[in-house]
Amino acid sequence: MWKQRLKLEEGETLRLDSKYKKGNLEQEEVELYSVIDQHGIVVGSVQYTVHTDIKAPYRQSFHLVQGKDGITLVERWI
Repeated sequence: MWKQRLKLEEGETLRLDSKYKKGNLEQEEVELYSVIDQHGIVVGSVQYTVHTDIKAPYRQSFHLVQGKDGITLVERWI
């Protein structure tokens, strides 16, 4: 699961802020999350994107961007 790839401190959780599709055939699904610490303060953000090819064999690729403390972590996989 993609959430296992995140670098979260103990006590931090994710809150889904928005979810939308983009592309002329809605081939990209984007989810935006806030990283919340144990005190309820937003300490970071996460953007998770799933892109589906519009031609057969309709492969999917994944893009994960996590921002926290001025550092951005980016990971892509298929």
